[in-house]
Amino acid sequence: MTVLMSFRELVMVLQEIFEMNGVSRENVAILAENCAACERDGSSSHVTECRGTQTPKTGQLFIVIDPERGGNGVFRDRVSQVSAMVRVAGQERLPGDRRIEHRAKAMREGIRISSDNYEMLQSYV
Repeated sequence: MTVLMSFRELVMVLQEIFEMNGVSRENVAILAENCAACERDGSSSHVTECRGTQTPKTGQLFIVIDPERGGNGVFRDRVSQVSAMVRVAGQERLPGDRRIEHRAKAMREGIRISSDNYEMLQSYV
């Protein structure tokens, strides 16, 4: 049996759990969003056959940079320009595009999680 939760509800429950366990507020949102995304997507990596440069079931590294901080918008503008150039050169998808699409779907439709996982989350809050 499964339970349908909104993506936002799952993120909020996870944030509360992390905060209760002493995780800094700066890290709570990132951890909660990533954990909710894993529940939404299953494996945290896109499973592929071993061919070419694709490596199945690898981990992820997050480097979070706020392009609005510490400057006059030059960095933000340059990142936008590079992204546009990569797409014009034929790259159909940039890193993060799949995650953004899945997040939007989860925001609209919610996330089905097992009843056992739902009860476990509720027991921590």
